[in-house]
Amino acid sequence: MIRKQLYLEAGQDAKVKRLARRFGCSESDVIRQAIDRFPDAGRSPEEALWAAGALVAPPGGEDLNGGADLDELERELDQWSATLPGPIGLAEAVAQDRR
Repeated sequence: MIRKQLYLEAGQDAKVKRLARRFGCSESDVIRQAIDRFPDAGRSPEEALWAAGALVAPPGGEDLNGGADLDELERELDQWSATLPGPIGLAEAVAQDRR
């Protein structure tokens, strides 16, 4: 590891301390994890989501391979989106899916 010294604003310091207490780790661990989760400029959004653990395979451990499974999923998505009054954001789509 390489030692670094940095300056934080008071609110940032308080947040790092709070997160370290909540997760039972060091403040340095909190900062390293934040850096690891920060998207790289050369990385696609999908790669960034995978790296952050936001994309996971469905239960059973296998992702859709295309074909009939993918066609069925696309039909379900088309039927669902036809019921919407207009475009929605990702957060609203996730919230509706959870309902």
